[in-house]
Amino acid sequence: MEPMRKPVGGIEAAAIVPVDGSPRPETPLIEQRSSYVEEVVSDDGILRVHHTLTLVMPREAAAALLPLAAGMAAAGVTAVVRTAAGEELTVGWSERFGFEQPLRLRSLLLGSGTHAADGNAATLRFESDDTTALWQDEA
Repeated sequence: MEPMRKPVGGIEAAAIVPVDGSPRPETPLIEQRSSYVEEVVSDDGILRVHHTLTLVMPREAAAALLPLAAGMAAAGVTAVVRTAAGEELTVGWSERFGFEQPLRLRSLLLGSGTHAADGNAATLRFESDDTTALWQDEA
């Protein structure tokens, strides 16, 4: 039987849990602009999965995250993501390694948009790499 793979693509909601024990921030998302992607990457024949969680939220909500930014970059976060297909994924945690490979904040973009309709959104990008998603336990 083929192992079940996680769906990737658009997300409807994401709950962030800082690994360093900081309070869980609220993450209200702007509709149809956030995403989660798993990319299988080969480095000299060694496969790994590169996870990218991009959250687009109102600028005011992102401003409330600024005091947590250093911890989210250094210690990382785990995220529970609900996809547009209604599936729930836990990212930045694995049964085998726990919190050893969390998502880390790579950038926080506070833009004004290029068009009036864009509004003042903020984009947070979290990334991590792991090999556990490619492992299959032998029966």
